[in-house]
Amino acid sequence: NEVTAVASRRGAASNLTLNRLLLILAAKTMVPLAMTPSRRPPAMRAIPLILLLSATLGCAATRPAPDEHPTHAPSCSQLEVQGHRGARGLLPENTLEAFAYALDAGVDTLELDVLVTRDDQVVILHDPVVDDARCRHADGRSIDPPMIVRETLLDDLRALDCGSIPHPDFPDQARVPGARIPSLDELLGSLNEHRTGAASRLRLNIELKNLPGEEGWAPPPVDYVRLVLELIRRHGWIPRVSIQSFDHRLLHEVRRQSPATPLALLIA
Repeated sequence: NEVTAVASRRGAASNLTLNRLLLILAAKTMVPLAMTPSRRPPAMRAIPLILLLSATLGCAATRPAPDEHPTHAPSCSQLEVQGHRGARGLLPENTLEAFAYALDAGVDTLELDVLVTRDDQVVILHDPVVDDARCRHADGRSIDPPMIVRETLLDDLRALDCGSIPHPDFPDQARVPGARIPSLDELLGSLNEHRTGAASRLRLNIELKNLPGEEGWAPPPVDYVRLVLELIRRHGWIPRVSIQSFDHRLLHEVRRQSPATPLALLIA
């Protein structure tokens, strides 16, 4: 599950006025690229063929929109390889250590999730509630009660150890004691410090975590999107970022605040 392949399809706008549709296989059903066909569950053995067919049809049937930035999307000549939450299968997800590993492995894109803290800091984290499933206090104490990200300060989240607990679904995932929850500002700054080689061609696929109808986990869409885009612009990454979400309200808001940014509506 550490690497996800994505086929990009450009063309006609939908009722969300998106200028791009991305075929994305959810992490729960994505087949690790290292898994041989004989080891895949029967129902999943057709996935590589489906991906290849989708990529071929999508690229053959579409052209870039006239106002697209040329670096917004990878070439249709090949699939885009994304490091899912960095390198989730091998290192603690959404950590700087996982992103560094994925970059060294040669991925085209880092895929990551963001949430917003009580003090309006954008953090890289998948779940809106932090508990013992992934993290502990630095002194080893359990997180009790669980910490709701939107109700917690950045410094309190960063004080947690999120690299010492083994992941039950990924037996090959190495422990990284002391790994912290990074902020988006921290990741972008780190990437800019090493903007050579593979990093100079790297793209980011950022998921804004929220679901329509579920309130309390995130700021209002206009504020959520503003906070994320401000960081991306400040670090000069707008031309190399795509944004995805299950929440169509957030995608509408991204389109309003940054019309040229490629979007993906997640449905599963």
